[in-house]
Amino acid sequence: IKSNFKSIEHLGGYTGLQNKEQLNQAIQLTKEYKIFNCPTLDWDIMANDLQYPDAYKNRLTYQFLPSKFIQKWEDDYKVAINKAGGPEKVIESKNKNKLKFDAKLQILKQLYDNECLLLIGGDAGNSFQADGFNIYEEMINWSMAGIDNYTILKSATVTPSQFFNETDKWGTIELGKNAEVLILDKNPLEDIKNITTIQTTIVGGKIFKNKELIKQL
Repeated sequence: IKSNFKSIEHLGGYTGLQNKEQLNQAIQLTKEYKIFNCPTLDWDIMANDLQYPDAYKNRLTYQFLPSKFIQKWEDDYKVAINKAGGPEKVIESKNKNKLKFDAKLQILKQLYDNECLLLIGGDAGNSFQADGFNIYEEMINWSMAGIDNYTILKSATVTPSQFFNETDKWGTIELGKNAEVLILDKNPLEDIKNITTIQTTIVGGKIFKNKELIKQL
């Protein structure tokens, strides 16, 4: 933490600490040295089969991406499950990994409680994951950890612009900044799931209606 690196991915390092005192010290140093944390919890969920055997079917990718992608992922997943020893072995491993995941949720909450810098990240490297879609899933994970909706949204907008030292270009809606905006039908501050109620997307000054984009998937 004292070596001047800028960010920590997957909460690496925190999970290996031996006791609460060490964790508290590490989190205080994280805040002092202004280190960003990008937990990417959704990677853990899919890499450790935490949504097996059926919950993964509730993911946005399953609902909106073309069936050819879903079928390819289903085929690959069946092969992966068999290689792992079959359904019973996967569920046994899942239950063990769930304890580790719950510990990560607690660490994220502690970072949040101590006002550390947090970044939303997707890390879409597994079946049923896709860039963009994963951000929604990660927002849900943060909400499960007890992070308020304002901080979740800030961690996907303002804080990343701080990380890249580009607060003068993007991160907030202001005159002179990049015109990259989502217009929603419902308020995500009331319920983070409302982030899916996209009406219009504006990118680089171009306007895209969500209904038309979905038709093209």
